[in-house]
Amino acid sequence: YRYLACPGYPAISRQICQCFRCDEYDRGTDGGFQSLLKADLSIDCNTTMFRTMFAYASVCCFAYCVGIPAVVFLKLFRWRRALNPPYEDTARAVRARLKNKAMMADPIVTLAL
Repeated sequence: YRYLACPGYPAISRQICQCFRCDEYDRGTDGGFQSLLKADLSIDCNTTMFRTMFAYASVCCFAYCVGIPAVVFLKLFRWRRALNPPYEDTARAVRARLKNKAMMADPIVTLAL
């Protein structure tokens, strides 16, 4: 799922959000204005089809555009201690980091000899 959601997320979110933008166009001779959907100029924004599409896009926007980042944030927030464990004191943290660097350097030094 994540391999499909991450690359396609911006494009799908944009398509969903384009369902909300209507522009006013001059009708010409009768002097009135007509509100048309910017993404598809064949859809009039004053019809029931547009209102239905607007309601569906609102649900999709909440579920997809807001829902996916919220789920990712909540999962990362829940796993934050495992991803970045806290150290009790600064000296201990420095010793642990130096020890990890020394352990990483040992195989390289061994191969060089």
